[in-house]
Amino acid sequence: MQIRVREMSAKCRRCGGIEFAPVKKGAIGLADWLYCVECLAQRVHADLMVQIGEEVMKQTNAFIAVHKAIADEVKSPCPS
Repeated sequence: MQIRVREMSAKCRRCGGIEFAPVKKGAIGLADWLYCVECLAQRVHADLMVQIGEEVMKQTNAFIAVHKAIADEVKSPCPS
């Protein structure tokens, strides 16, 4: 299974895989362990969700920086 928020998927920090499986059967909560089906590295579900949040913030900050630069350029008076 993929751990996703909209189009953003969590990735294994070891191999970059995006498919995970629960270590134990049953319902999955944020405190449960998952493993990467590619390399078998284990992570807590909450860590994967935090990873997605960090990536979203990184992309948001980059978007803001670009659009702030454009806005600053538009606000600058034209040289005479």
